[in-house]
Amino acid sequence: MQLKLIHIKSIHLIVALGFFTVAFGLNAQDYKAQLNDALSLDQKHRVEIKQLEFSNSQQASDKKEIQRLKKLQAKLDAKNIATLEQIINQLGHWPGISDVGENVAKMALIIVKHAPIEQQHHFFPEIKKAVDSGQVKAEWFAYLFDQYLLKQNLPQAYGTLMVAGQKLYPMQPLAQVNLNRTAIKLPALESALASKSKWLRPNLLEEDHFELLDVSVFEQFADLALACLDKEYPNSIKHVLQSDTDAQTPGQMHPAFFGCFDWHSSVHGHWLLVKALKTFPDHPAFQKIKPRLAAHFTQEHMQKELAYFQQEGRKSYERPYGMAWYLQLVAELHQWDDPEVQQWRQNLQPLEQEIKNKLKQWIPKLTHPIRNGTHSQTAFAFGMMLDYAGQVNDLNFHTFLKEHINRFYLNDKKCPIAYEPSGHDFLSACLAEADLMRRVLLEPKTYQKWLKKFLPQIKHGSDWLAVAVSTDPSDGHLSHMDGLNISRAWMLEGMASKLPLKDKRRAILLRQANNHRQAGLAAVTGEHYAGGHWLGSFAMYYLTQSGLKK
Repeated sequence: MQLKLIHIKSIHLIVALGFFTVAFGLNAQDYKAQLNDALSLDQKHRVEIKQLEFSNSQQASDKKEIQRLKKLQAKLDAKNIATLEQIINQLGHWPGISDVGENVAKMALIIVKHAPIEQQHHFFPEIKKAVDSGQVKAEWFAYLFDQYLLKQNLPQAYGTLMVAGQKLYPMQPLAQVNLNRTAIKLPALESALASKSKWLRPNLLEEDHFELLDVSVFEQFADLALACLDKEYPNSIKHVLQSDTDAQTPGQMHPAFFGCFDWHSSVHGHWLLVKALKTFPDHPAFQKIKPRLAAHFTQEHMQKELAYFQQEGRKSYERPYGMAWYLQLVAELHQWDDPEVQQWRQNLQPLEQEIKNKLKQWIPKLTHPIRNGTHSQTAFAFGMMLDYAGQVNDLNFHTFLKEHINRFYLNDKKCPIAYEPSGHDFLSACLAEADLMRRVLLEPKTYQKWLKKFLPQIKHGSDWLAVAVSTDPSDGHLSHMDGLNISRAWMLEGMASKLPLKDKRRAILLRQANNHRQAGLAAVTGEHYAGGHWLGSFAMYYLTQSGLKK
């Protein structure tokens, strides 16, 4: 009996050793070979199927051949899945980079991509473990998982899939997408796209849909600003002379903001460049921006800008339009975590405070809002000022502005938008006010009711807002119509952003915004300095949705 037991144990040991040899005798090269064989099978019939499916002269026989090939490929896919299962069982984990090398580890996910949904669902826990241990790259997993979701008509979780590089397929809300990406140590989607020279722009017409803008669009705008930043002439000086000593050149009066035809255009030209560099901080095309800004934002230059504003007779200088753009520039710098930029922001602070002091003195004395379509309009300026106050967390200035905005606009009704535009407008008085009030009336229902009373013209099928036409883009005033189209586009989008998806006016506003967008952006060419010195800033403000809370 004792010998028998020994014999049985010996047999068991031999069998066990034999299993060990079969199961664990494979090395990395064996697994690579198995997966490479599987990958060749994965593509065996797919290329031919695609060629037949996309053939312009597809015959009935081709359809039968496609079906035949698909059945053959399905059998091969099942065989590949079995091979993958076997490798996982042998290794005890997903075949990762250290097992089969980076290239084969990545290609193994293609087998999963072509597996049935149920099988993909089965594999994902193992793949996720491999991601956590660094054996599968997070970006590979994200791309595969988004495809898995899209096949089930579910929104993407990581935002990796796009249509022809121009827009993203539907995805979860951006905040959730970024949380998902953070969980697997991927950068925020905006940063990831910026590194690929893309800008992520929400499409307000469809919830959780986004369009992608190429960096070349922003390069065009930045080039327009760079071209005029140090171009002192021609120059339109809004300058009251107090004595002979006030007869100075633009550069002597404004050593920081002397280019781009006038002071306010120079200011928002600087804003455009800050926005471009912040958006694409590592892009080669924008590396020339920082030295140019540094040369303008020196403490000495900004002290001279401040001194100009403090001189006698300058109470109303660039009020409110230029002042609003200056505050917007400060806000953009304030939100940029960069030591050199923060020094610029500090240098700009004295004039920032001077401007706010002047506004606090002027606005309470203003008995009525200014309702035109050019620089002195108050609604547009107040909107930018409110945004600034929120961005720099100046609660006192924010409260001050809201109090007077309500005094001026809260009870307005039936805005006569049919009278717009005037011949030289670049802003809409009615739309600017509506865009302003969506910043003040925080409850959507309250804004809905206010807008119904203020612009009852917004209806389906009504021709209530025609696109403006510039008859002479080389004329400094007639070219304002191009800017009007762009500013209308961002104001219409702003209004729509406050309305619920079910509100029919939302779609009407966004269609109008798109009409104005097409006409306005087409005019941003730089062919004529009359528009080239300022339209780029309007285009940048619109496309980056700078007036909307992110």
